[in-house]
Amino acid sequence: MSRTSLPVFRPIGLLGLGLSALLVLTSCATTGSREASNARFRMADLDQAVAEVRASLIGSRFIREAPAQGEVLLRAEPLTNLSLDRFTVSEEQMVVSRVLSDTGVQVALREAGIRLLDPEVTKPADATHRFDAQIRSVAREGSVDQRESNARRDAYLLEYQITERATSGIAWQASTEVARAARGLVID
Repeated sequence: MSRTSLPVFRPIGLLGLGLSALLVLTSCATTGSREASNARFRMADLDQAVAEVRASLIGSRFIREAPAQGEVLLRAEPLTNLSLDRFTVSEEQMVVSRVLSDTGVQVALREAGIRLLDPEVTKPADATHRFDAQIRSVAREGSVDQRESNARRDAYLLEYQITERATSGIAWQASTEVARAARGLVID
């Protein structure tokens, strides 16, 4: 073989390579894939959903009566994930921090004399109150034509609660729901 000559491919090898590529490309494109969408919980959904929760916390009895309680130390606990989805640690922290890091909530807490403790450097016992969050989900599948499952709706319930450590009494609680719908075949 000289330097300028190229290796000769056998026609059978090229045909096999072409068929393999065609098989891979067509296996990814099913009948409903153009219309498919995802029902997974998205962090963008969180912003709209927790707006009600933040408003509830700002106007709560807990905030109004905090100055009379003396020193109130609030510590956020990690999210309890009871949903069907897996979340990264940063996503779990975001579900909690989207409520507590809001400017309006920060101002209300500061004016009421409530101090937020950093969970990275404090122990749970250092706080007088704990801020808990839970997420739950329910998935429902359906079909438009009763032949194949091609519709899915996931509902996520976000529950927030402030508990007094000494008495385990609930000082405040609120919840909100996020629903996502998806189309396409289940195998998509």
